[in-house]
Amino acid sequence: PEFFGREYNYQTQEHSSVDENAYFRQIAHAGDPAIDFTLPSVDEEMVTLSELQGKPVIIEFGALTCVSCQAEFPLMDNIAREFADEAHHLFVYTRETHPEHNPGVYEHFESYEEKMARARLLQERWNTPRTILVDDLEGTVHRRYAGVSNQSWVIDHMGYIAHKAAWTIAADIRYGLELALRTR
Repeated sequence: PEFFGREYNYQTQEHSSVDENAYFRQIAHAGDPAIDFTLPSVDEEMVTLSELQGKPVIIEFGALTCVSCQAEFPLMDNIAREFADEAHHLFVYTRETHPEHNPGVYEHFESYEEKMARARLLQERWNTPRTILVDDLEGTVHRRYAGVSNQSWVIDHMGYIAHKAAWTIAADIRYGLELALRTR
């Protein structure tokens, strides 16, 4: 499907459009109910966001070819280890952000099985403590959460948005999580 005038699963990353960034700023805000979803994990367990209420939830969106995502990955894993008992830590595997940087290796997905395999590769590469979820080929959940690459959300213990970030920066996400923990 198209997403802001281009295919959701593109061959070459173009700069985000003004409309795309404006959409991210308008879709949901701190205090709004989180957009519920159910996705499979790489371990083939179904995870439903609303069933995780009781603890805050960090949701990060990204992929193997997202350079910014990979740079923050170890820092986000450290947060997941530090706050393992206090929060749920989810990583939603989306489209490949920069497939042109890895031609013949990480091009856009031809099948859901291929997407699941790359998500498993990500989990193995980082040995992450976070739950890796896999969005469908059309990016249904990712697009409902704006479809911006490398974005993160902190959902509070009651299922409301406590923090949203157009870019995953571990220090900012930690701050958002700590605020959500203080409100319990």
